Amino acid sequence: MKKEELFLELIENLKEYNEHIPIIVEGKRDMYSLREMGIKGKIIVYNQGKNISQFIDEISIYKEIIILIDWDERGTRLFDNLCKNMISIGIKCNVEFRNNIIKMLGYMIKSVEELSSYYKKVEIDLLYGRPRKFTKKNIINR
Repeated sequence: MKKEELFLELIENLKEYNEHIPIIVEGKRDMYSLREMGIKGKIIVYNQGKNISQFIDEISIYKEIIILIDWDERGTRLFDNLCKNMISIGIKCNVEFRNNIIKMLGYMIKSVEELSSYYKKVEIDLLYGRPRKFTKKNIINR
């Protein structure tokens, strides 16, 4: 299977998991990106003016949460901090989707916000059979 098809399959799996397991993202644009890809379940936005302790208290009702925090330097620090705090209170920190996205696309994009542009491009290419080179410039100009 091609990388593009694997990516679409990964997003379909994320949609299924998200029916029962919430996703944490950094900001509203990340949430909008996931919604544009058809993800309809609970999405929790981290940047809502709360400190980490308040945020962890708020999400403590969940047994498992999918973490889709950006993989740039700032996002990686937040990701590590969130996972450490979640695990300390018994929340399973599901990082599989993030890790797989980084493996597939980490060299091209660094944020959740950019995923919907790539998703749309891949869908169009597979639908019309017109593969186009995907570059950072293409993402930004869409």
